Amino acid sequence: MGMKIGLDENITIAISTIGVVILSLLLVFFLNFLDSLLLRFRDSRIRLVSSIAETYLRVRARIHRRKKLVERDGYLGLIIFVMVPLPGSGIWSGALLAHLLDLDRKKTFLSLVTGGFLSMLLVLVLISTGRIVLR
Repeated sequence: MGMKIGLDENITIAISTIGVVILSLLLVFFLNFLDSLLLRFRDSRIRLVSSIAETYLRVRARIHRRKKLVERDGYLGLIIFVMVPLPGSGIWSGALLAHLLDLDRKKTFLSLVTGGFLSMLLVLVLISTGRIVLR
């Protein structure tokens, strides 16, 4: 996007790199806070809040039961999931998936950063190739 609005490629890559690292780090820790917050609000008197918390906990339990399927591919699968530049994949979804599966925080962070960098590289290669082909 930075190159589309006229920013230098190096500045765009630097900003994207910083964004990947910060977002990966924040999400790994923020999701634990969100989890504990929802656990507290499970018994809330406000129906909407308790309903959201109960739904989240039900989804988390369903995903956690399927943890064995994900453990087969491990962190490489998480890297690939984050790397693919499609809607529904990426750092946000990868962090949520890793959190719901109770994966190790340090390995999750490294997987998110690696996948984010590979995604940036893939997009950069596609954009550069497109520029060469369209000349």
